[in-house]
Amino acid sequence: MKKIYFFLSTVPFITACHSLSIQKSVKNLEKHQEIIDHSYFQSQADLYYIKGEQESNKGFYLKAVNLFNQALIYHPDSFYLHSRLIDEYLRAGLYLQAFKQCNTLLKKQPNNMVLHLKMAKIYEKNQMYNKAFNKYDWILSKKPYHIEALYRKAILHIQKGEFLPAQPLFKTLSQIEEGANLYKIHYFLGQINKKIGQNQKALFHFKKSLRLQPEFMLPALELFFFYQATDQKSKAFRILEDFQKVAGFHPQISMSLFHFHVQQGNWEKAIEYLQPFADADPGNWVIQTQLAWIWGQKKEYEKAISIIERTVLLHPHVSSQIYTLYAGFLEQTKAFSKALDVLLKASEIFPKDTEILFYTGVIYDHLGRTDQTIKWMKQVLSVDTDHVDALNHLAFVYAELNENLESAERMVVRALSLLPNDSYILDTAGWVFFKRGKATEALRYLERAYQNNNSEGLIAEHLAEVYYYLNMIDKSIALYKKAIGLETNEDKKKKLQEKLLSIQLAV
Repeated sequence: MKKIYFFLSTVPFITACHSLSIQKSVKNLEKHQEIIDHSYFQSQADLYYIKGEQESNKGFYLKAVNLFNQALIYHPDSFYLHSRLIDEYLRAGLYLQAFKQCNTLLKKQPNNMVLHLKMAKIYEKNQMYNKAFNKYDWILSKKPYHIEALYRKAILHIQKGEFLPAQPLFKTLSQIEEGANLYKIHYFLGQINKKIGQNQKALFHFKKSLRLQPEFMLPALELFFFYQATDQKSKAFRILEDFQKVAGFHPQISMSLFHFHVQQGNWEKAIEYLQPFADADPGNWVIQTQLAWIWGQKKEYEKAISIIERTVLLHPHVSSQIYTLYAGFLEQTKAFSKALDVLLKASEIFPKDTEILFYTGVIYDHLGRTDQTIKWMKQVLSVDTDHVDALNHLAFVYAELNENLESAERMVVRALSLLPNDSYILDTAGWVFFKRGKATEALRYLERAYQNNNSEGLIAEHLAEVYYYLNMIDKSIALYKKAIGLETNEDKKKKLQEKLLSIQLAV
């Protein structure tokens, strides 16, 4: 019986021990499970956060918003995630959501300056400027030298065109800021001083800004424009050149340098700065046309023709100026027939373009097709009765033909009323009046023409002819010699020499 008793008395003890062991195991399991769950939730929150940052960096802000919200499902108590979401709402243009999010956090942390800064930015985005200023003022009342609040408040004044209130804020910042924004602070101080007419102070701050950050383009451009405006072109040039050396190729700077060298007539340098644009964008007709024009200025017409020909093929309808430029290059190479083909094609595309019509008449003149020249000049004047070049050209053709001289006189007088000091129109007027038997009046116009332009052989020849007619032989001989010296056409030069010899023999 003792054994049985012992057995019966020990069973409850073993059962009780086993029950206690089970309870301990359950608690340990629960604790372990809690650790696992927390780790899982944290890893999921981290995963969605990282994905959100990646989408934000690519500019996909709405996707980032959704991913940050997913992260908050796994980590709802993360102040950083809630705060980060405000920034992304702002980037995505979801200002109401940003306001609600920020307001919710401010209720929990009413003295959090970071949140007040974010709320100020939200007010700025919604153009609630007074409320934004109030937020910045609240921060500065708590911390007078809060750099970001000072900076944002100053920038907001600049955005509103309030330069004087911004000035002391930027001055304070220039004394206390030692970080990355100091170069911007000096730039804005330069802008303010420029606006209020303190140019020397503006120059000081622009230079300081550029020294602090040599790759900052805005002060470089400000200094460039200042030196250009004050006719210090070499300084202006050096500023941009130096910037380009430090910062590398920059489109806006390179284009400014291109225009600068065009103004200076430095075609080699102009090509140097334009060529990278042309190489990068061979389909850009504006850049290609500019490049062709510069090669034309260098008198390298084959290169110019090659570029403009390709541009016309790619862009046949964009601008009539491409065709006049193309024809101009062909004219310089004496390829008159090809120039005519180009212009006739252009006249079909631009039937009312007076420059195309006029230039077509000019090319017909080169080809000796006077009848067509008259036709096309009349066509120009049917579109624009005051087209000065067409009035002058047609009047001269009539004078050379010695016909329609009354019409020629009316046209050249009209042209002179529009451009009274143009030497070529004055020459045409003199020649028309001479052909009409008004030699004294002709002399007055031709002498003015020669006074304005003594390097044009035809003007010298016409004046010599009138001098001879008026029996002013010495002056006639001198002008014929001048005309011979200026003439490049050998056949024409020979005729002038024969005319001069006959005058000299008759004396």
